[in-house]
Amino acid sequence: MDKVFQQILQYGSVPGNETNLRDYLIKQFQAYGKITKTKWTGFYCDWKGNKTSKNRPTIVITAHMDSPGFIVQNINSDGSLKIISLGGLAPSKMNLRTVTLQTSTKSYSGILTLPTASDRPSEASYEGFFGFSSEKEAQKAGVRKGDSVYFLSPILEMENQLICAPHVDNRVGIYLMLMIAKKLPKNLDCNIYFAATSCEEVGGRCAKIIADMLAPDLAICLDVTYEEQDIKMGKGPVLTLSDDASILPAKVRDKVAEIAQAKKIPLQFEVYNYAGTDAKDFRAAPGGGCLTLPILLATLNNHSPHEIFSMKDMQSTAKLVWEVLKRQGEIEV
Repeated sequence: MDKVFQQILQYGSVPGNETNLRDYLIKQFQAYGKITKTKWTGFYCDWKGNKTSKNRPTIVITAHMDSPGFIVQNINSDGSLKIISLGGLAPSKMNLRTVTLQTSTKSYSGILTLPTASDRPSEASYEGFFGFSSEKEAQKAGVRKGDSVYFLSPILEMENQLICAPHVDNRVGIYLMLMIAKKLPKNLDCNIYFAATSCEEVGGRCAKIIADMLAPDLAICLDVTYEEQDIKMGKGPVLTLSDDASILPAKVRDKVAEIAQAKKIPLQFEVYNYAGTDAKDFRAAPGGGCLTLPILLATLNNHSPHEIFSMKDMQSTAKLVWEVLKRQGEIEV
């Protein structure tokens, strides 16, 4: 893992407060094209190889910057904080977790506790202890309602090229965009935009804004999924055929499979009728809608402080996207 990827994994970026990560990513993407900031703290990169020809299709490669986390609801009289969750977190797995509190000016390390046991996120009430002895001391330190709290966990490099880290959902998608941009094939017959979105974990906002702005013909949504049933880490990217966000026609499935097979890229398929990605906000893009390809990585412990993914899958997913871009004109319904 390079230092940029490590930094991306450790950034606190809870829904609605992605600006620190966004500003860091903008510096990384500037080498690949013109940057445009959007509302809801997102941005997109207009790839430097794009041309003004009206006959070139527009392709958006997108990933969301936010990860499930927490927000300060109140400051207790003893200096501890009342905290609620943002995004799908299982409360029973959140007790006694190390976390970081991010105020407007400073960060503080602390412990998250779950005084009331419940597996319903809406009913869970967390407390955060960061060493403040009173409400007045916490306020003097700059703590306010709405401050972010995010996981503070190490990055572990494990056997078989597996990585355990916080915020894997969806920093792997963000870093994949950088991998793809760095070695983007030349002479592509399309215009490419790399889009980093916000608030995906709380219903999505920024993806719809970018879809409206760019009106793409094809959107490739990079995200993560669960290792379960026949979906396994290290066995290649996962193409979502059906979920709550999108359904792919069999003809599209077969063409992507053909593209992968031609380059001996392993490819897995998943079918759900729940969950989803930012793909849902690209379906009805202006100009007649947009074909979406959710290309995901299988992970363990999704939405937790210790998510696990395979570096092998990072490489094979980047290869698949490069090949799809080369042959995008063949993908049709």
